[in-house]
Amino acid sequence: DDERRAEGPRRQTPQPVVLEVSPQLVALAVPPAAKLPPPLPTIDSYTMKQTLGVGAFGKVKLAEHKETGELFAIKCIQKSRVSAARQFERLQREIRILKMLRHPNVIQLHAVIEDSEDIFLVMEHVAGGDLLDFINSQGAMPEEQARDLVAQITCGLQFCHSLGVAHRDLKPENILVNEKGVVKITDFGLSNMQNAGEHLSTLCGSPYYAAPELLDGSTTQYDGTEADIWSVGVITFAILCGELPFDGQTLPDLFAKITAGAYRIPPQLSLSEDCKAILACMLVRAPNGRTKMAALRKHPWMQGAGLYAEPIAPLKRRASATVALTDKSGREITDLESSALGSSWRERNLNGGCADRPRVYRAASADG
Repeated sequence: DDERRAEGPRRQTPQPVVLEVSPQLVALAVPPAAKLPPPLPTIDSYTMKQTLGVGAFGKVKLAEHKETGELFAIKCIQKSRVSAARQFERLQREIRILKMLRHPNVIQLHAVIEDSEDIFLVMEHVAGGDLLDFINSQGAMPEEQARDLVAQITCGLQFCHSLGVAHRDLKPENILVNEKGVVKITDFGLSNMQNAGEHLSTLCGSPYYAAPELLDGSTTQYDGTEADIWSVGVITFAILCGELPFDGQTLPDLFAKITAGAYRIPPQLSLSEDCKAILACMLVRAPNGRTKMAALRKHPWMQGAGLYAEPIAPLKRRASATVALTDKSGREITDLESSALGSSWRERNLNGGCADRPRVYRAASADG
């Protein structure tokens, strides 16, 4: 007993307490396992199919996503071909601009993939053809059909301009049309950012669609959005008439006709007065007298465009890349190699340096 008193009272072993905890409380107290981000895409995620086109820096391939079966157009760019600082900067600018542009009438960029040798731009695939295919297949189009196409082109371009993007290389080859008649503006390789009140200085584009201010030597700076509207005017004329408003035996001859600004609507066509008026307000030689995009979109001829109302007949594919519209005398105009114009094409061509070269129709772009 004395020993027990010396030890004092014994401690009792505590009994475990069972708490009723709701599943909601457990969920709050114990966070779920961290959700891993989806794996980055690799080029191995796609099965490459046929070549859709060939450009200065690589190829465009049709590709199928292995898991989803979705088709894409993948622009495969060889790094060795964009090794120069200026070329790589232009590619980076194109990617930045494509990431900005989310519009149903602008081609969509889905992913950018890079490996040791190539850069891959995974683009929206447009099953159909380009607008030049369409013009060659359809010929001169009725105003109602032409209006739907032009309304979509200007809708997409207005969105680009609203974000400060000037395309600078608008031409039928860079406008895709799917089987439902939906237009997609593509190829932003020569595009650039232009803030309100600013001007651009690089002379670039495709000669048949180039605005007069890029050709006449009167200025070293220009408004890219105004030049885009001129190009839309040339494209609209081609859609309506099945030919271009300006052509020439040589590039200096062509440039002289563009800078003069005079065109002639084929006499066999009976275009409405509103149609003639919209051509006239776009194909204005002086850029400050040219219509602005907001006014163009509200022009009477543009009203009532029933977008996507009628299905488009399947396009007749070209037998080769040299098939093109004919000029006004019925002669076929052949391609110009991509490198033919070089860096100072305005000065060289106006001085007669390219008189011996084939004329441009499925136009090569020149980047000054």
